[in-house]
Amino acid sequence: MEKMLITITLFFLIGCTGNDSMPNGTCSGETCTYTIASDESATTIDSKLIGSYQMIYSFADTDSPLVLNTKCTIEIDTNELIVRIEGKECITLKNALKEKGGAQPLFRDHCRDQVSYHISTKEDGTLNEINLFGTGGMKGEWYGQYTLQ
Repeated sequence: MEKMLITITLFFLIGCTGNDSMPNGTCSGETCTYTIASDESATTIDSKLIGSYQMIYSFADTDSPLVLNTKCTIEIDTNELIVRIEGKECITLKNALKEKGGAQPLFRDHCRDQVSYHISTKEDGTLNEINLFGTGGMKGEWYGQYTLQ
């Protein structure tokens, strides 16, 4: 019994420490599940990108729905993106995809803000930045980018 208790304690200590970058996976706001279009393909996010990131909107185009220096927390998981923009309710985006011929995985928010979050990586596969593009009537228009704080 004592061995079992020690084993369980070690399991929780090893499994629950040292990984503050993992997403907590909870958002009480809207959940937006995107249906992959015929010119897109479903994808999953590489494990090197999974985590929680403190970001700042470091470039804003004149048509951008966000203002320069807007802060947010973005939580990336294999097929889910939780966006917590300062001053807004969080939103959960489901169904990672790639555009035809595209290299970057992305998530579309066609429910609330009409934007796509394109995940840009460094050569080593870790997060570089997240580019914001319009969807709907503004599909393809580049609005700006979030960079790490």
